[in-house]
Amino acid sequence: AGAAVRGWEELRTIVTSLMRDKTFLCLLLHGSLLHLTTAGLTAFMPKFFETQFRMIAQLAAFVAGGVSVPAAALGAIVSGYVIKRLELDCLGTIKMTFLAQGSCILLAAAFFIIRCPTGEMFYSGDVGRLAEVSGLPVSSARCAADEMTRISCVNGQYNVYSPCVLPCYSQSGAQSCHAHNTSVEAGLCEEPCGYWRVPAFCLFFVTFMVASMVAVPRIFALLRLVENEWKTISLGIQWVFFRLFGMIPGPLLYGQIFDSSCTQWGSFSLTCTNGGGGSSSSGVGAHCSFYNSTTLRNYIMVVTVGSLVLGQACLLAAIYFYNRDHRGPGRKGYISAKEHTCLELAGAGCNIHEQLFPLEGQILAPPIATVTLPPVAPRILTETVT
Repeated sequence: AGAAVRGWEELRTIVTSLMRDKTFLCLLLHGSLLHLTTAGLTAFMPKFFETQFRMIAQLAAFVAGGVSVPAAALGAIVSGYVIKRLELDCLGTIKMTFLAQGSCILLAAAFFIIRCPTGEMFYSGDVGRLAEVSGLPVSSARCAADEMTRISCVNGQYNVYSPCVLPCYSQSGAQSCHAHNTSVEAGLCEEPCGYWRVPAFCLFFVTFMVASMVAVPRIFALLRLVENEWKTISLGIQWVFFRLFGMIPGPLLYGQIFDSSCTQWGSFSLTCTNGGGGSSSSGVGAHCSFYNSTTLRNYIMVVTVGSLVLGQACLLAAIYFYNRDHRGPGRKGYISAKEHTCLELAGAGCNIHEQLFPLEGQILAPPIATVTLPPVAPRILTETVT
């Protein structure tokens, strides 16, 4: 019992110390906002492609997964290579995150501007305007309930929520309308969108790749901020924050955006039968028959870009607090990547000045005396530059 109490007190002390670190907290908020955006977009991007680029559901899901997964993997690899190649320290990784986030904001705004032209939807209450625009004979008679969810394309250019407003269709269906030189096809009208799809998907690939490049240096910076004994606990705190404030509310928020952009809801019946011929139950479900694509695109762009801008502000605050609280002798974050490499050479004598300033023999600071480390590697080495 005593060991459990001591362990709990130690854990509480570590968590409290981490949460009081303003740089650590700003990076946590940035990560939560980024995960909110990526989780919501990942969940609903197939539906977004389907509504904005007039794609069937299967193709939209295939494109969304086939583009986002390789882009995320490539972005993670590239960002890791850049950190290794430039040998960035903690502050350098935060600045790299800031630059990548700024690029991601611009790319996301450009991606959401691209859209395909979408035709207007004529509902049962718009029969007068449909007759005026198309010149077709229409009827204002009420349609049967089972005919009120049959979105159709009339003459290849008019989206009609129910074809029963056409007298020819009310008589004997689509074949009768063909006899009157009126075509009625199930589904929305095809729009000239082919030339917009390839640029949009390429831009989506680059945007997702840059978004992945934002995440890797931020995680690297979060690990650099804490002592070695606290790294595992800090990782646990990170993922608790990311899930509670990012991955869970993200799909809920974007789902609400899609629901609010729906202009016409339809219903369908559900029947569930237990295996083995048991009892069955039935019910009625609802689905969106038509989205206002312009409203949907604008809402998603505002939420996505707004979240990224707030994350950018968190990164700017993290840079400020790091310079204020973590720079200087004896403070966390003061040991750079090369100093860590130098510390690993314990017992052989290590000239930290040569490790820190090897650029073409230039002297960027007064030389520091050679420090001979004991065989047991120390936890933290603080060097004072005079």
